[in-house]
Amino acid sequence: MLVTIKVKGLMKMRLIYAWYNMQNNSIEINTYDGYILQFDCNILEKGLKTTPWSQHCLDCLALDKPLEYVWLILSGEMQAWLDAEDSLCV
Repeated sequence: MLVTIKVKGLMKMRLIYAWYNMQNNSIEINTYDGYILQFDCNILEKGLKTTPWSQHCLDCLALDKPLEYVWLILSGEMQAWLDAEDSLCV
């Protein structure tokens, strides 16, 4: 998967792939330019308010769509996404 992202107007990278590393609970992204980015999920999820359902959705997102998980965290929209998941679970 080759995707171009721009984070806060600072840099532009072409991504090759992202995956969830179960051994250290992190998302790892390899870029086209040879960089390896590692995002610690424990640190990223600090301060998020979750219910059991939204935590389940968060875990599934990290496993199934790790790039979307990182994008939601970096854009600051993760809490809104979690709240939306909770509202759908009614």
